[in-house]
Amino acid sequence: KQRAARVALEAERLLAAGDVHEAYQTIQGWYRDRSQLQSKPTFVDLQKVSAEYESLYARRPVVGRPLLVEVEPYPISDAVPDEKEIVTALHRLRRRRAAGPSKMRVESILLWEKQNPAAWSLFIDLVQHSFLGYEVPIAYSYAILVLLPKSEIGKFRGITLLEVMYKLWGMIVYLRALKVIQFHPDIHGFRRRRGCGTAILEAKLEMQWAAFHS
Repeated sequence: KQRAARVALEAERLLAAGDVHEAYQTIQGWYRDRSQLQSKPTFVDLQKVSAEYESLYARRPVVGRPLLVEVEPYPISDAVPDEKEIVTALHRLRRRRAAGPSKMRVESILLWEKQNPAAWSLFIDLVQHSFLGYEVPIAYSYAILVLLPKSEIGKFRGITLLEVMYKLWGMIVYLRALKVIQFHPDIHGFRRRRGCGTAILEAKLEMQWAAFHS
């Protein structure tokens, strides 16, 4: 606001002096710098991204022929996790992350483990209770939708801040699957310490090997 006021006064001075070109250049420079700043998201932006998320995750009927599954399913346990398994999964969660609607963080739960035995016991019971087939409290399925600015001015993308409990359940299932499933060595996506970088590296090595032995 202060800069806008200074620019306006300078433009008025130049216009009073009859220097229309310089006044125009002054205002144009301010507008050019100002236009590069990303504006804050509006309620309309939030409604638009929310509608996109609802459409993305909406349940739809299966159309066409079902996918052919050519592999045997792996025997992944769905038993109630003991305290040791819960602790292992909890320590695998990332820390210093934005909290969900309840404001509960991984650091808070780890603090219960050391300093609040009563709260820790209730936490373990809640996690184990969810694996017994009972309905999970709906509050733990809530998330906060956050809008992050894109490089294009006026465009935003949404991310969701999930509850720690939701992440913990997913981590327990993920670690169980990781112990049992035998992944093909060519699979790089969604695997720990593997990704686009390792896939490109292996492809380049294969090309070099083929060229050397051709």
